[in-house]
Amino acid sequence: MLTDTVADIIKGITQWSLWGRLAWMDIRRRYKRTLLGPLWATMSMAIFIGALGVLWAKLWNVETSLYLPFLTAGFLTWVLITTILNESCSVLVNAKSIIMQVPLPYTVHLLTVIWRNVIVFGHHLIVYLGECLLYPPPITETTSGRRSPEATKVHAPRLLA
Repeated sequence: MLTDTVADIIKGITQWSLWGRLAWMDIRRRYKRTLLGPLWATMSMAIFIGALGVLWAKLWNVETSLYLPFLTAGFLTWVLITTILNESCSVLVNAKSIIMQVPLPYTVHLLTVIWRNVIVFGHHLIVYLGECLLYPPPITETTSGRRSPEATKVHAPRLLA
């Protein structure tokens, strides 16, 4: 049973041109009748993040220019993860007709969903790049990955005084 699963995963990954093409076909089919295509979703995402970012920055008394790039990066990543998880729950049910007609590894259907969402995430990255042009994120010790010796010290709170 385990060897069948591993064989399915390997066969599915090696058929990258198939699931890549299926993902592109899904995107084309989804946005076939819209004028702006996938950029429509990107524009609505930008408006939502912009409104939410300005509101939350004012609410928490944080500079919008400092808050918005981090909110955008986190929100776009969260949308990618949740979309993949939500669509993965029903991927085999939605691919039932293909599964019954064409002998493909099950992994192909899952990788199609993942790749389709990565492509849409690529469209949404336009929002983050725009945010970074408007409000460049600050490069500090915590955001660059480099830490000074003082930053690595643990400062335990004084619970018992």
